[in-house]
Amino acid sequence: MKTNRYFLDGKFFGNRLDVAIASIAKESRSKITKLIRSGNVLVNGKVVQSADFLLKTNSSVCVSYQTDASDCIPTKSVIFEVIFEDNDIVLINKPAGLVVHPGVGHIHDTLVNGLMYRYETLEKNNFRAGIVHRIDKDTSGILVVAKNDYSHLHIANQVKNRSMQRVYYALVWGVPMPLQGSIEFYIGKSRHDHTKMAVYKDKSKGKYALTYYKVVSMSPCKTLSMVECRLATGRTHQIRVHMAYIGHAIVGDFVYGSILYGKNLCKIEKNKLTNISLIKRQCLHAHHITLKHPNTNKVCTFVAPIPHDMLQICEDFGIDTTPVTMAKNYY
Repeated sequence: MKTNRYFLDGKFFGNRLDVAIASIAKESRSKITKLIRSGNVLVNGKVVQSADFLLKTNSSVCVSYQTDASDCIPTKSVIFEVIFEDNDIVLINKPAGLVVHPGVGHIHDTLVNGLMYRYETLEKNNFRAGIVHRIDKDTSGILVVAKNDYSHLHIANQVKNRSMQRVYYALVWGVPMPLQGSIEFYIGKSRHDHTKMAVYKDKSKGKYALTYYKVVSMSPCKTLSMVECRLATGRTHQIRVHMAYIGHAIVGDFVYGSILYGKNLCKIEKNKLTNISLIKRQCLHAHHITLKHPNTNKVCTFVAPIPHDMLQICEDFGIDTTPVTMAKNYY
């Protein structure tokens, strides 16, 4: 166990304990909150377990960091593409099928395991391994990983204040009308299936969710369309739930679009069925992220190209992908 000591003087009066420590220790607030709640923080010699404890006097603070090897996340070589990296951040193109965090059924084969294997400087007992946000197992695309706690805090604040832009592309059934708009409903756990999310108009039943969408291209027969989705919030399954709610579920999404999927397959010409029937995941791709670099403050854009399985379906159905495939990295 490692213990760090800090002196918090008058400039921290009135601040929450977690905010003050995160600021002076250059750690993420979530990490400090976890340490406080687990009893690893002393204020003037006494254990404080409330993250919202307000500082009123000069305070001596001791923070103990657990380094027990038994708590470490196992490392393993995992295949993923690195789009960009420097001393502060890594941008990753996650393939569909790769789980982000360890959990039931996925202890050793996640992105976190792979990050720990590739980057020894990441804390082995940090569940998130620098990951600031995540995407579903069967969604492909770009993720940003922080290499140090200062970068993690910096980017997490961008996510919180919605200044980091996350743009997805999805293949959906039909053509949403109007061609450009927003979907603004609350999202919460389904009352009928606890593994699914659902849309609610009553804010007491879910969290506020806002998705902006724009139809980029469509098939000549209007069976499918490529839609750009921009997240203003980041709720679980947000794009999938919102698109299904307006009647344009994502191709390959058997959770939120299974009924619509069957109906549309019946309408497709046999020579176009092969590739679309082989899809075993939702055709949703996190395409690019625009953020401020935590060290330079420069606005950067990082792009993960559309994967082959989605491009193949676009080719089969005559969907023009030129506007999407021309996007470039800018940093």
